Amino acid sequence: MNYGPFRRYVPPILKPVQLLTEIDRYEILMSTNPYIEFFTQDFLSAIGSLDAFDLFWYNNAGAAGTQMYPTGLSKYFDMYSWPGFFAYNFAWYWVWFCTIITPFTFGIPLNIWLGIFNGKTWTGIWKVLVPPYLAWAFNVKMEDGWSLY
Repeated sequence: MNYGPFRRYVPPILKPVQLLTEIDRYEILMSTNPYIEFFTQDFLSAIGSLDAFDLFWYNNAGAAGTQMYPTGLSKYFDMYSWPGFFAYNFAWYWVWFCTIITPFTFGIPLNIWLGIFNGKTWTGIWKVLVPPYLAWAFNVKMEDGWSLY
């Protein structure tokens, strides 16, 4: 894919525009674990082959696949580089902080409130009501034609 230290991979939805996309990113972050990245085959083989010491481990099939067809976290974060990993970790801790203080924000996480106040569009917000497995089965689309969940 020709990505590397001098040409970094940029996720397709780095900065969401729609509120639906912000909710999707929130739900995906809530269902993940930031430390699991250290136990993936791609990361361990990159450490073993010294590929990760330039801060990027794009030289594997997993990275090529998620860069060509991003789903889940790869829509929002570069999961095959240290800068992307730190961005993901910051977002994960931010989402958990927003979740912890939901009793004080009327049951809606702070990052969703900030999305509303910052003018994210409400286009397709009804798709939040579609259960994840049905959204996956019927290939429900969100921002820029990317699949929901």
